[in-house]
Amino acid sequence: MHTPVSVTEDALRVAAELQADGLVAVGGGSTTGLAKAIALRTDLPQIVMPTTYAGSEMTPILGETKDGVKVTQSSPKVLPEVVIYDVDLTMTLPASLSGTSGMNAIAHAVEALYARESNPVINLMATEAIGALVSALPVIAGNPHDRDARSEALYGAWLCG
Repeated sequence: MHTPVSVTEDALRVAAELQADGLVAVGGGSTTGLAKAIALRTDLPQIVMPTTYAGSEMTPILGETKDGVKVTQSSPKVLPEVVIYDVDLTMTLPASLSGTSGMNAIAHAVEALYARESNPVINLMATEAIGALVSALPVIAGNPHDRDARSEALYGAWLCG
C-alpha cells in the first residue's frame, strides 16, 4: 500500500504538535509505511511491531501516492531502528488477511530471487522465506489460532524484508 502524501503531511503536523521524539507503529503495511514516511522527513527513530506478514518493516523501500501518482523510493532513513515480532499481535488477524499478506511476502521473496542485485545469501533467505510461508499459511487457513504456524509466518515475513 502506498502512503498518501496528504496523510503523511497531517501526521507530520500531529508529530510536531506533540513534540514527538520517536515513532511507534503497530499494524500492517499501511501503518509501517506511514511511520517510514514520517521518519524520512523528520529523522525520528522508529519502533515497528507488525501485525501482518508482508515483511515491509525490514526494507528500505517507501511507496507514496501524490495526485494519483505512485512513487517508490529507497532510503536507509526509512529503516526502523527496532522491529519487534510478537505472535500475539497476529492471533486475531483473519485467515483471509493472513493469506493475502503472506502471499505478498512470497511475491517479495520471488522477486528477490530474480533481482539484479541478487546474491547467494539473498537467494538462501528468499528460498527459506518461501518455504516457511508455504508451510505456515495453509495451517493458518485451517486453524487461525495455531501459534506455531503464525510464528513460522512471521519468520518467513522477516526473511522477505
